Amino acid sequence: MPIGSGVYWLRNLTTDEEVFIGASDHVAQYMPTMLHSPSSRANRHEPLKEYLAKNISAIDYRTAPCATKRQALELEVRLRAENTCLF
Repeated sequence: MPIGSGVYWLRNLTTDEEVFIGASDHVAQYMPTMLHSPSSRANRHEPLKEYLAKNISAIDYRTAPCATKRQALELEVRLRAENTCLF
């Protein structure tokens, strides 16, 4: 998991659905909070928080490091355009 900037990609192993693709400037710090304490995330992700809380045992994640936050955001946009996610 990247310590700095990068992209994370969540997938439900049970349903084989792509759940969410996002970017962060501190992936290693953000991911554990998102996956293990979804209730602590911002309100704009309320449906995602609820989904993660209900399906946490089936969630798989992939990450990709990036040199800068800007590169992470550009990769996020490209991956979201190429992949259909639930959120």
